[in-house]
Amino acid sequence: MSVKLTPRLDALAQQLETSDLLLDVGADHAYLAIHAVQKQIVKRALALDINQDPLIMAAKNVASFGLEAEIECRLSDGLAEVQEEEIDTVVIAGMGGHTIKAIIQASLSKAQAARFLLLQPNNGEEKLRRFLYSQGFIVKSQGVVNEKKHFYQWIKVVYEGKPREIDRFYGAYGDPLKHQDPDQTVAWLQWESQRIEKILSGLKKSKTKNAREKKLRENLFKLNKLANELTIHQD
Repeated sequence: MSVKLTPRLDALAQQLETSDLLLDVGADHAYLAIHAVQKQIVKRALALDINQDPLIMAAKNVASFGLEAEIECRLSDGLAEVQEEEIDTVVIAGMGGHTIKAIIQASLSKAQAARFLLLQPNNGEEKLRRFLYSQGFIVKSQGVVNEKKHFYQWIKVVYEGKPREIDRFYGAYGDPLKHQDPDQTVAWLQWESQRIEKILSGLKKSKTKNAREKKLRENLFKLNKLANELTIHQD
């Protein structure tokens, strides 16, 4: 019996690489860890969560698949309860970019030692990406996935050691031209454009024209241009 993954988790699963240990931070039901062990992508996994209740559910799921020897459910605030020698593949998903940033910042040496970090924030992508580059991490691959009418960005990063500054647009959206699924990316760019248009429509009712409106219009232009470029490349 195989575990069934949601589109969001499946997108992460496709980015995993063969390794000894998967550390799944914010593991929730431990489905990603179960999948990775079942498919022999990893030998073992740690399902980590800051709260006891999700870990109880995760442990039940692990037991139902008979994987207690391969998957440990451990109470941990981020990577705090993970030993240096346990660091391998790290996944942090299912939370905001601010929380992901805080987890990495609190265990920076561990994050730097990881084979790679696979991150999927619910929001706050700009500040997270800018933080990562400022700390010497670089994005190796990136993409988006749609689940329940919401798009989630994912980024796969490694530590290079050279701090960089990136602009706010790249921080928020990365490089859509390098995404692995052009169709999904075009849909996401259009979704983001519609979201900005709604915000601009609301600002029209305001008599004050401010810097925020100017920045939103610049972003809207860039997003539409990227969507057109991707569409042309597909034709």
